[in-house]
Amino acid sequence: MDQDFDWIQLEQLAGGDKAFQKELLVLFLQDTQERIRQLGSEIAAKDAAAAEASAHYIKGASLNVGAATLATLAGQIEEEVQRSRLAASMTLLQQLRHHWQTLNRLA
Repeated sequence: MDQDFDWIQLEQLAGGDKAFQKELLVLFLQDTQERIRQLGSEIAAKDAAAAEASAHYIKGASLNVGAATLATLAGQIEEEVQRSRLAASMTLLQQLRHHWQTLNRLA
C-alpha cells in the first residue's frame, strides 16, 4: 500500500501534527466515500457532466492528501466519462471503491 499512498504528503499537509494527520485522513475518507457513492449514481444515470465533475473532485482531493492510486483511478474515470465510455468507467469505479476500502482499513 505504500506505493498507493504518499504518507509523507499527508504528514506535510498536517504540518507534522500526527493527530491532525489522522483527522485529515478520516475527513478525506468520509468525504470521498460519499463522493464515490455519488459518482456511481451519476454514471448509472448516464449524467456525464456530473460524473466528470465528481471524478475530477475525487482526483484533486486524493492528490492533496497523497492517495495516489485513488487519484489515478479517478483521473481515468474522468477521461472515460469525457469520451462517453460510461461502461468502462463502471469497471474503474469498482477498482476505486476497492482501493478506498483498503485505505479505510489502514486508517
